[in-house]
Amino acid sequence: PMLRGLIAQRLVRRICSDCARPRDVTHAEAAMVNGQLAVGETMLAGNGCAACDGTGFRGRVALYDLVRVTPDIEAMIAEGATEADLNAAAQRQSPGLLGDGIAKIRQGLTVPAEVARVILDPGTSPLP
Repeated sequence: PMLRGLIAQRLVRRICSDCARPRDVTHAEAAMVNGQLAVGETMLAGNGCAACDGTGFRGRVALYDLVRVTPDIEAMIAEGATEADLNAAAQRQSPGLLGDGIAKIRQGLTVPAEVARVILDPGTSPLP
């Protein structure tokens, strides 16, 4: 059987809808997501309430990355391309986990710290 695609999923905490309030993205939060959010851009964040036990979060939402194995990627695999080259080819066709995380932040579902927490290995920086 031929490989058709790859999918990655990470779960992030969902902002509590009962205590969510708009606020501006900080410098630190913009840095957490490689500047994919602008400092001062409006986002939602939970303040903590009885419904979320003071955490500001209630439930989870999934981040996804789906990469189709195109003929170009299939040829790269057959030719023994490096992991870095395969990652670069995949990122050209998919926004990746970071891109989906940015979309979920802008939709008011999660916060930059959650996205950074689940897509990073300790001691590394976010993927582009």
